[in-house]
Amino acid sequence: MEKRGIDLLIFDFDGTLFDTTVDIANAVNFSLKQFGKSELHPKLIWSYTGNGLLNTVKRAFGEENEEIINKAYELTLKYYIEHSGEESIPIDDVLEFLETDTHRKVILSNKNLEPMLKVLERFNIKDKFERVYGFESLPFIKPDPRTIDYIVQELNLPKDNVAIIGDADQDALTAKNANIRCFIIPSKPITVECCLIFTNYHELGILLENS
Repeated sequence: MEKRGIDLLIFDFDGTLFDTTVDIANAVNFSLKQFGKSELHPKLIWSYTGNGLLNTVKRAFGEENEEIINKAYELTLKYYIEHSGEESIPIDDVLEFLETDTHRKVILSNKNLEPMLKVLERFNIKDKFERVYGFESLPFIKPDPRTIDYIVQELNLPKDNVAIIGDADQDALTAKNANIRCFIIPSKPITVECCLIFTNYHELGILLENS
């Protein structure tokens, strides 16, 4: 069977392009302190990420009523937007990869759009991506396969010619649900076995050459 060429790479953001663990933890812990709660370890907060900031806040605050959760979310988002990128670190050699790779690229994340754009602009790589889709961009989020359908329709590409680059089960599930290829650089344990695993972006480049 003839190989399907990959024309478009759909990147996740947190844990895939940037290590944003500390930035996210700082924002969540800021809100926890405002409500008289103890701070949480950044790694624990990171384990709560993946389904958008609101769900991260819900997990961090535990059994709280909706009013408090909504206020905490607003505080967390405001703080995060103001301080986004201060502690963000590019994932290994991703900046070099983005500079040399010739595939078309977009970002699809469950993260809010504004803090993503701040980080991309800080590192001067926003122009490497044709589109940036955040939490507010679509009426659905990963792992809903309609996220992929929306992107390929907007860019007028066959779905066979796209691949997801991610770091967690949400990305693998999205690829599985949409029946597209997937490459994972794990930041969390991966339980969905449908993707090729890579450990650095040089390795990803080799995998893409052979795909």
